[in-house]
Amino acid sequence: SKHEKIEMRKAIKPPSEWLKLLCKDWAAENEVLVETSDAKCLDYKPYLKGLLTSQLLCRLSIPPKDAGMDGSSSQPTVDFWRILGIEDEFDKSYIVAQVERFCSL
Repeated sequence: SKHEKIEMRKAIKPPSEWLKLLCKDWAAENEVLVETSDAKCLDYKPYLKGLLTSQLLCRLSIPPKDAGMDGSSSQPTVDFWRILGIEDEFDKSYIVAQVERFCSL
């Protein structure tokens, strides 16, 4: 419903909760990665207190479009999911696709 979408946009959750919500089957298959993601997020940026807003989740997950006129990227990209311990490229692609779908709602 529209109300649920609005509430989701306001949500602030740890990475493990976002993974369980947006990638339910993947999270069930990769419980160890999901459970360790919160501590790794806390180590990476302690001031976030291990919590991500939906907007920050989208920005960290979706690589920026190369908008530079000369073809150069405006800023280096951060491989957020690798930082959280997700090394497999297929897994990362799946997670990013699920986040992109959520962000476009």
